[in-house]
Amino acid sequence: MAMSSEISEARVTKAVVEAGGDSGLLSLQTEETVFYMGGYPDTFTPPLQLQLPNFKGCIELETLNEEVLSLYNFENIFQLNTTKEKPCGRVKPVLTQQWVNDAAYFDGTGYAEVTLKEDTMKIQRFEQEVKLISHNGILLMFLSQVRGHTAGV
Repeated sequence: MAMSSEISEARVTKAVVEAGGDSGLLSLQTEETVFYMGGYPDTFTPPLQLQLPNFKGCIELETLNEEVLSLYNFENIFQLNTTKEKPCGRVKPVLTQQWVNDAAYFDGTGYAEVTLKEDTMKIQRFEQEVKLISHNGILLMFLSQVRGHTAGV
């Protein structure tokens, strides 16, 4: 696992760790492990190689072990004073095509259908980034009712 950030075209590597144990899994003891999201409190002194400026910006959602964590829930755990440190507002990107907004996440019960216009029919390249835990399913299917051809991936 490598923790890094990119600042003005320079990449800063904060830590590189190789996990021991079975299958290279990182094994953390819950009694001894604390996750600081965005930075650490003033009461914590990190090792010298990790003494870098804290994160500036907004972190709203994170995943851990493929489970979504809402970072707003941490207010109860760490007694975050939201009147002093204002949380970032939720921003939904403004997109002209509604299917782009709706198709960002699928729970296995839906799909997105993209109808190509005549002027885009000449495009022969499609890009798709997929993160999944399922071993079976259709990721991309091309269907032409006119020519009777179907291509699935």
